[in-house]
Amino acid sequence: MSDIICALSTHSKKLNIYLSDGIKDFSFSKEILNMEDIIFEEIEKGLKEMNKNFSDISVICIVRGPGRFTGIRISYTFASVFKAISRCKVYGVDVFDIFAYKFFLKYSDEKRVCVVLRAFKNEYYYLRYHRVGNRPVRIGKPLWVFEKELLRFIDKWNDMIISDEEDGNVYHILPTKKLADRSISRILPKDIADVALYFKSADITPIYLKPAKFEL
Repeated sequence: MSDIICALSTHSKKLNIYLSDGIKDFSFSKEILNMEDIIFEEIEKGLKEMNKNFSDISVICIVRGPGRFTGIRISYTFASVFKAISRCKVYGVDVFDIFAYKFFLKYSDEKRVCVVLRAFKNEYYYLRYHRVGNRPVRIGKPLWVFEKELLRFIDKWNDMIISDEEDGNVYHILPTKKLADRSISRILPKDIADVALYFKSADITPIYLKPAKFEL
């Protein structure tokens, strides 16, 4: 396999980049303030290590959100422009699906899980999943709530919970609940490619869940 898969996430405070040709790979993960300043530089560095060029990229996978408004736009713009000039395939995946996928992969006996993410300060997102075969399937739509509303829901939720402990850890407010192992409670660069290629959704539209009336 000579074509390159390029996976990218800029939705959080951490820039994740993953490149793979099926034999060799390159991984980059670091907290960066101005991600747009180094994305091309780091991708170029990885391609050189693999003896490849930008023209070898045939698939781009990005995280659509939820997350930082500006950050999400960086990945979206990169994928959109690159698709326009190279006609590569693009796949989008959201943070909820990444964690649900990782959860069910590790916990093969569990039938349901709730993904809980911190939005901002005392604001949260959550989305429930159940297993159909080996596939994570959503129960309803993702919700944006304040902490009191989240805790009211969680109080009645008796199945396991997974969150991103690296980006606004919420485990500390749920000490009595059944929580996923911390080894899977974070997004690694390779996860983006693995999950995006599993779902193969061509939708890369940014996800903004917070109601407009609450935005400044």
